[in-house]
Amino acid sequence: MALRHLVRANTAADEEAHACALQREDGDGRVGISLSKALPKVAARALTLNLRRPATRILPVSELARFVARSMCKKLLLSGGHATHGPKINFKTGVEHFCIHPGGATVVEAVKKSLGLNANDVEPAVTSLHRWGNTSASSLWYVLSYMEAKQRLKRGDRVLMLTFGSGFKCNSSLWEVKGYIADKGAWAQCHSASMNTHRRASRARTWGSIAGLTMSKVTPSCFRYLLLQTLNLIVKCHVVCESM
Repeated sequence: MALRHLVRANTAADEEAHACALQREDGDGRVGISLSKALPKVAARALTLNLRRPATRILPVSELARFVARSMCKKLLLSGGHATHGPKINFKTGVEHFCIHPGGATVVEAVKKSLGLNANDVEPAVTSLHRWGNTSASSLWYVLSYMEAKQRLKRGDRVLMLTFGSGFKCNSSLWEVKGYIADKGAWAQCHSASMNTHRRASRARTWGSIAGLTMSKVTPSCFRYLLLQTLNLIVKCHVVCESM
């Protein structure tokens, strides 16, 4: 991979941003990192400030023109007394993949909402957080390794890497994929099923998974089993109602 662009933004001058992630001592004398409820908002604000600079180098002219046109329309509507939502830049027009620092579920969700991403875009970050946790700066390489292990990265693709840190700081770097990487790295020993992040093994035993079955997949023996389980549940509910 080749590094094409790098930007660092620091919002430490803002008191709320500076205090959202601090090392403190709790009531028992144990030292740890204290995260405030303002962290998602601070992260989104730092991200917006950071991406203003690389936007012109990442996005195509058509997307920049669309954003400018919508911004002008917004100003006209506001001057006429009409409320409207601000336009968003679609970074997916210039970037194929997003390598987001898995600093926490709320941070990943805030980035997802700010950039208008979907579940597939943030899957590498969420999976890495679920599998390895937040390992500080090294978390990014677990996320990138996940993309390589899933064979998502193709020659010529561009990856936008986003990192966050106390201060509050936000770094963005644009990478270009130069070739295929066969090494699965840290994910080589992980079962393929565990790499499908948002699904938990216990969910297969819930009634939600039973409702998701299609009739074409239900064998006669499976159908009898489901019917018996349903009847058993009805009987239990009836007994409970009678005893009340």
